[in-house]
Amino acid sequence: MAGRQYEMAFSIGAKVNGNFGAAFRSAAQQVQALQTTIDQLNKRQSDISSYERTANAIEKTSQKLALYQQQYANLKAEMDRNGQASAQEQNRLLAKGKAIDDQKEKLAQLQEKLRTTGDALQAEGVDLNNLSSASQNASDRIEALRKEQEELIESSDKVGDSTNAMAEGLMSVVAAVGAVEALKQIGEAFKECAEESIAFENSMASVKRTVGG
Repeated sequence: MAGRQYEMAFSIGAKVNGNFGAAFRSAAQQVQALQTTIDQLNKRQSDISSYERTANAIEKTSQKLALYQQQYANLKAEMDRNGQASAQEQNRLLAKGKAIDDQKEKLAQLQEKLRTTGDALQAEGVDLNNLSSASQNASDRIEALRKEQEELIESSDKVGDSTNAMAEGLMSVVAAVGAVEALKQIGEAFKECAEESIAFENSMASVKRTVGG
């Protein structure tokens, strides 16, 4: 008789853990889906910051280029007035011309980077004329997604604690009070576990809506 009671306990415990195991795996997938979305939003914020830094660098480089071009023009005009340039003046003019070429190359690289980053942001629906708002929206969504992650993990932990405790206690319950009374206690345990499961499933449904599952 005792052998059959233990067999029933093992059977019920295995069934409980098996049923919730699939739910936990699904929860892990949802947590990972949330993390993927968070990573994408972090990348978007990084691209926004990069776009803004590049735009500022373009402005500064353009100003420096204009200054060098003006200095070059002034040196050339001075040499023309003098009629004959000294070796020192010629070297200064060559150096300034080289500085102008360097700034032009730098400016072209920055403009290409700005174009590439801008295209990527626009492909994600970001308004390049309202980057501060886009960055704030990304921050707000990241915060909300992280909260959903925490709630889902907390719900999953509660369900796990309930089911594990119930499965581990089945054998001792059956052995102590017999099969009939054990089934009554098992029913109460399932009821308590179900309450945790409802909260867990609600969290899961919320996450699926968030990540589009």
